[in-house]
Amino acid sequence: MDMSDTASDGKSNKLEEDDQAMVRSVMNNSYNGTDLNTVYDPTPTFSGEGETDVYFEEYGGVGPGLIGITWCNDAMGEPPYACDQQHIRILPGYYSYAYGYGLVCHETGHAVGLLHGGNAYPTVNNEDLDTLHCMVKSSDTTRGLGPTNVANINSVY
Repeated sequence: MDMSDTASDGKSNKLEEDDQAMVRSVMNNSYNGTDLNTVYDPTPTFSGEGETDVYFEEYGGVGPGLIGITWCNDAMGEPPYACDQQHIRILPGYYSYAYGYGLVCHETGHAVGLLHGGNAYPTVNNEDLDTLHCMVKSSDTTRGLGPTNVANINSVY
């Protein structure tokens, strides 16, 4: 999984050094324990062959009441769609919880297919820390993926 934080113009919404360090920390400490191969790409590709898989950006407009959002930028194929590129947008770092460990882990979890507990099967409470770890709905935790999420990722990848 290639990941980057550099916009197509080379600077818009680019993460500051401390936010880049947080993304790398989450990838090294939580996601490298999965079957995913995470690589930081300083020169992302936004279309065509070799498109960067996950793109992180800092942006003030994530939506009412949200501190982070993940969406598929390039759906492929027939339903159920696969996604060629995921965008992760998190509020700027002047909020105490922005680009925190749990939030980066949470939004990256959505990018690789993890859901909130109420949307999962079997369903669990959205705040069930023992099962969901960083995928709790509040996502202000410092927890990483946890064994259930690692198993779910490995079953797909």
